[in-house]
Amino acid sequence: MKNTGLFLTGLLVGAAAGAALGLLYAPQSGKETRKQIGQKIKEMEAELAKLRDKLKEKGVEMKDEIKQKIKELETRIEKMREQYKNAPEEA
Repeated sequence: MKNTGLFLTGLLVGAAAGAALGLLYAPQSGKETRKQIGQKIKEMEAELAKLRDKLKEKGVEMKDEIKQKIKELETRIEKMREQYKNAPEEA
């Protein structure tokens, strides 16, 4: 999960840098370039918000899954404890 987040962050940063360089070297006026950069920034912010929401959603799913696994483990441990209590002592 951590590696995926880092990869996606790197991908977004690389895309932003590439877009910015492309705009800076484009043969157009400064005003038009600034306008395009502003649009690209808004697009990247929207993508980042989507990514953040997806990561949050995955985090909630993982948290719920871990809670379920813990409950299952607790149940298994309790059953083993009861079996141990009720088993005749061997000595």
